[in-house]
Amino acid sequence: MLETWMRDGNTGTLNRVLMSTGDGFVENNELLGGAQLGLNTSYLGVNLQSPAYRQDSGNAITTVDLTPVNPGPLFVAGKVWGVRNSCQHSDEVIGIASGPVAGLMSRLANYPDPDNTDSKQFTAVMLKSHSAGSPWAAMTCGFDILDLISRFGVDSKGRSSFFYDVFTKVFNGVCTVVGTPIVGLDVPNLGDGKMFSDFVSLRNNPLASGMAKIHFGIARDDQVTVKIFDVGGRLIRTLADRQFKAGEHDLVWDGTDNGGRSVARGVYFTQVRYRNSAFSDAKKLTVLK
Repeated sequence: MLETWMRDGNTGTLNRVLMSTGDGFVENNELLGGAQLGLNTSYLGVNLQSPAYRQDSGNAITTVDLTPVNPGPLFVAGKVWGVRNSCQHSDEVIGIASGPVAGLMSRLANYPDPDNTDSKQFTAVMLKSHSAGSPWAAMTCGFDILDLISRFGVDSKGRSSFFYDVFTKVFNGVCTVVGTPIVGLDVPNLGDGKMFSDFVSLRNNPLASGMAKIHFGIARDDQVTVKIFDVGGRLIRTLADRQFKAGEHDLVWDGTDNGGRSVARGVYFTQVRYRNSAFSDAKKLTVLK
């Protein structure tokens, strides 16, 4: 039914759009095979690169960035959404399938590459464009719609912002969006009107090799202390106690104490405090090396 409806589109003007979201949609079609697999490859133009971004990338951050591809119809400088990425979620990584619509495919948004190696694209949103030979457009998302939120998990306004941008920038020729949005959509990664949000996350955790990374954001310039404690509450390492500018920052810990000695395997806690805003957070960090 869907395939017939898409094929009946206007060959000269886009008037058929199919949007698919779900963290098991592409995977399920591949597992079922047959006509369902054909929907993926011949109509949506996608295949499954990985059934779970978290396991594929090793990125254990509970809310990951969803970044529009530049250049692309969704791209607005500085705009980033968020996708839930806890162990209960299996956000799909999507690829371009070989088939009749492969030449019409483009990437709209990506999950982050945690190692920043660019050796692999973790694509979250794919677009199949309209053409005279295949008169429909199709957008496929690898995440559940309820797991699309604002950056850092601040609120759910990012979900409204994402689809507003899709309707007005990607599929603006299909129908006209009228009226004023009932929520602010200009910058979905803002929390309460601040240019940045206060947050803390850990990367390369558990620490089995290399260095752990403490990634944190500051809403306003502040004095920041970052300390590592053991389970007994004893101070192991002070990584920072200084002024930081508003924005995002990274600190690394190599698994040594203040004396330069390697710590024993076990559980530690990273405590981050902002003096002026009184923000404080502690994250568990496991050392395995």
